[in-house]
Amino acid sequence: MTQTTNLHEIANLVAASLAKASPRGESAVIATPVLAYGHTFVPVHISPHRNGTLVSDGGFAKREAALLGGDNLFSAQARRAAAHYGVQCDGDIFFALEREAEIDALTSAVASVANASKSTIEGVMHRMVETHVDANRDLVLRSIIASFHHTQVLTGSKAKLHGAREQWDFDVVVQTPQRTLAVDIISPHSGSVTSAFAKFSDIRDRANAPRGVGVLLDKEKTPRLKLITDVASLVPLEAVSEQQWRHLARAA
Repeated sequence: MTQTTNLHEIANLVAASLAKASPRGESAVIATPVLAYGHTFVPVHISPHRNGTLVSDGGFAKREAALLGGDNLFSAQARRAAAHYGVQCDGDIFFALEREAEIDALTSAVASVANASKSTIEGVMHRMVETHVDANRDLVLRSIIASFHHTQVLTGSKAKLHGAREQWDFDVVVQTPQRTLAVDIISPHSGSVTSAFAKFSDIRDRANAPRGVGVLLDKEKTPRLKLITDVASLVPLEAVSEQQWRHLARAA
């Protein structure tokens, strides 16, 4: 019984430490446990309002988007997040207005505003990465087209290959008399690495296996590279060249 009681007390202390409130005049700011892009806690402001109590992120998401260089992406991501979490966004801040200062309602509002703010920042980051990947995909594609006859280069919906277990989409597939290349661009994020590993390991296990080629957008920042080196050839973006593609296409 004592051990259970102690555990309950510890759990209460842990729960209490997950968020801290600081007074700001008539308002207060809660440092929530909601993490935006892995290292920044989302702050939520609670302020008196003529129609009740205002819960907002104080413009946190918009400021972070601007610092990331994604100002132009903020509005679209904010609209999606506001609709998903059931809060409002006036173009600058996420907010919810509670007419009655009831604990349950305010707790829900704080969680919703914090998550909408976090979701928007991460959405902006994701779109920035996609834009960067798209630009470099074009660069890689131009390099490949210059290296082979255009009929050998498959892109878009045609760039598909069957592995030992399932079919995969690649950024580019090159079919030469010597060998097939399956090319995927790998951004410096664990999700991109994991996705590339799943594709390359599966096509490696099939008969007449194509050569998997991962183009690294940022080799120094890409995590878990060893995972990919076991199943594919890796080429840093800056090393992409016609000579490199022809070398990779030669039969092993």
